[in-house]
Amino acid sequence: MHVEYNYKYDCIVDPYTYSGTAILRNKFNIRDSSVLSKVERRITEAKLVLLQTRQLPRGHYDLKHLQAMHKYLFGDIYDWAGEIRSAGFISKGQSIFCHSDFIVPYAQSLFSWMHREDFKGMTTEQCAKRMAFYLSEVNALHPFREGNGRTTRLFFDSFAKVNGWDLGIAQIPHDEFVAAMIESMNSSLERLEDAIGKVLTTAQR
Repeated sequence: MHVEYNYKYDCIVDPYTYSGTAILRNKFNIRDSSVLSKVERRITEAKLVLLQTRQLPRGHYDLKHLQAMHKYLFGDIYDWAGEIRSAGFISKGQSIFCHSDFIVPYAQSLFSWMHREDFKGMTTEQCAKRMAFYLSEVNALHPFREGNGRTTRLFFDSFAKVNGWDLGIAQIPHDEFVAAMIESMNSSLERLEDAIGKVLTTAQR
């Protein structure tokens, strides 16, 4: 197994890393993981700032739209940005994410269910519960080799707004949000529902 950013990949040779290392292949040919992490963070943060003055990649809030957002955030760093990961399972801590063979079919079903929900007609409590469910399910998919959390948060922040809500994930302390996401994978959605419920508001028009 290969480890990168605390991930484990269940293949003998990780196609995403430089041979003999756990460092992700990147457009800058950076071979130091700490340097790569800093460069990645600076670029993605700059991309998020740019969204204050420009539109997100357009789409229908489905898997292709999620891929477009990932490519927007990480396309300057990785050649595979926006592509569904391959080569089996990926895990982090006690969380084992979807096998790559099943990402596309499950995502298609998941987003189909999501679009049948009446988010605009929900109470705050109802919306918090349904957003927590879909956040957790997309996290379980973990469709990309790296950058899943940032892409998923961007996706659902935008999805919430078009449905009349401000999801407010940025207001949740990072450690609390991560712990709630882990718990949603391994035991219960309650902590994530509660965290979202505390910051979820009606979007400003």
